Amino acid sequence: MTVDLYMSLPSPPSRAVLMTAQHIGLDVNKTIVDLANGEHLKPEYAKINPQRVVPTIVDNGYILWEGRAIQAYLANKYAPDHSVYPKDPQARAIVDRMLFFDIGTLYKAGSDFFAPQMFAGQPADPAKLEAFNKALGLLEDSLSKTKYVAADHITLPDFSIYAGLTFAEVIDFSYAEFPKISAWMETMKAEVPNNEEINVKPLLGFKEFIKSKNFGLVKFGGCKAKDIVGGMTVDVYLSYASPPSRAVLMTAQHIGVDVNHKLVDLANGEHMEPEYLKGTLNSAILSVVLSSRKTRETSTIKMPVDVYLARPSAPCRAVLMTAAYVGVSVNVKDVDLWTGENLKPEFTKFHNAGYLNSRSDLGSCSSVAGTTRESSPVTLNMTVDVYLASASGPCRAVLMTANHIGVDVNKKEINLMVGEQLKPEFLKMNPQHTVPTIDDNGFILWESRAVQTYLANKYAPDNSVYPKDPQVRAAVDRMLYFDIGTLYKAEGEYLYPQLFAGQAADPVKLEAFKKALTLFEELLGKTKYAAADHITLADFSIFASLTFAEVADFSYAEYPKISAYMQKLKSEVPNHEEINEKPLNGFRDFLKSKK
Repeated sequence: MTVDLYMSLPSPPSRAVLMTAQHIGLDVNKTIVDLANGEHLKPEYAKINPQRVVPTIVDNGYILWEGRAIQAYLANKYAPDHSVYPKDPQARAIVDRMLFFDIGTLYKAGSDFFAPQMFAGQPADPAKLEAFNKALGLLEDSLSKTKYVAADHITLPDFSIYAGLTFAEVIDFSYAEFPKISAWMETMKAEVPNNEEINVKPLLGFKEFIKSKNFGLVKFGGCKAKDIVGGMTVDVYLSYASPPSRAVLMTAQHIGVDVNHKLVDLANGEHMEPEYLKGTLNSAILSVVLSSRKTRETSTIKMPVDVYLARPSAPCRAVLMTAAYVGVSVNVKDVDLWTGENLKPEFTKFHNAGYLNSRSDLGSCSSVAGTTRESSPVTLNMTVDVYLASASGPCRAVLMTANHIGVDVNKKEINLMVGEQLKPEFLKMNPQHTVPTIDDNGFILWESRAVQTYLANKYAPDNSVYPKDPQVRAAVDRMLYFDIGTLYKAEGEYLYPQLFAGQAADPVKLEAFKKALTLFEELLGKTKYAAADHITLADFSIFASLTFAEVADFSYAEYPKISAYMQKLKSEVPNHEEINEKPLNGFRDFLKSKK
């Protein structure tokens, strides 16, 4: 039967799903959700999707959101033998890596740079442009190795990344300084069936809509500085899409008044919360307040997988828990980030995304209760090397995964604090210079969640930690994307400035983190674990993330389901003390010693 697709035409994730469906020959019944008029906030839509986002699909009663998880689901269910999502574990791992790179690095950097220009008429922010250009540089490097972003043929991330990059053309952004990206974009424009209908027309329509509504007050890259009036800033609580909000912004800009943007997330109902309603007569935006300025295919695992990690790392611990749970032996290679081991030549062969782990690499992890460990049907002939920072959430997630499925890892500790991840030998392995990175008999992979799925696909293909059933697997994928794009993102933005820069807690960022936790609390009301009634990869990723917050003594007491979930995992994750507690305690002591 036809799959119902709730979408917004200009939305990159919506268009990526459309391109995927068309590529595999699947008919979809499109239902347009008018975001500008708040249709995604209506009770009938919230019943379908409590996160109130597009795209969302309903496939004969099965509901799924998170665009990239939908892409994988459609391919797994309706085109399981199609090369768009290869079955080979290594080929699929590269596809997954690029999907996670997109949501955690490229798409995020692009959105951070473009949204204020598109919807608030702000000038281009040089720092955000630099971040976007760095992400584009990584994509340019990838395209120097393969014809398309993950292979020499079209795969799922081509649709996802293409949809995101074409959105930038709404403000006439040019990719001319990236020749391989430019050539790939032209290839996609020529090869994507119905590109005109799926991409060109919706984006042209959106561009005209922005012009007609004066969303964009300035052209890309251009703006004149305004003098601050009266030495004060006006706090403006607003939604960029709201006409009254934009009218106030235009007025302020025209008369030279500096404003401090306080974004109110209508999609998540922030305008209905008591603290917001206190300042307004009703829930309609805008409210203005004056303030002072402010894998191998055989049958029994015989040898461990090397895991290079930093034990406090959430992703590292998640991998260890996963390995322990599914019975895969790991050979832990501790990488001492503090003494710079991650910069040594033997490690820098692998990784490239920043001085510290990129957000996309810091995985979270989930739970383990209620399932028995399953033996893996594959044989390991050697260990997997894991380059890691022990305290890193994503590294711990990989360690938990390996431990769960019985893969032995050889841990190689990378000292991020002294920049070991930036050494030439590590960059040869991983130009994004992030941890965790694995070397599985010459196959190099990073992006922790892609590493988790790779280990499960290759070494434990029949293990319920990453179920074969398309719908159950899609739920796991959805939560992995929810983690990297929502939960871990909010946690990192709140905690990192405190932990690594000594900044005071930001109430706005705390509120965003709490909103993500509230959503996770709601989702835990539906299943025993993060994605199912048994432990899955998503549990290791989310659990690793949430335990990292405990370094800053963050309490989950106001979230009873999350609190119970955390206690359950702490008691059920094999080697929890070694993978999670000791590294995090060590990292906490390190932070105290630096104060």
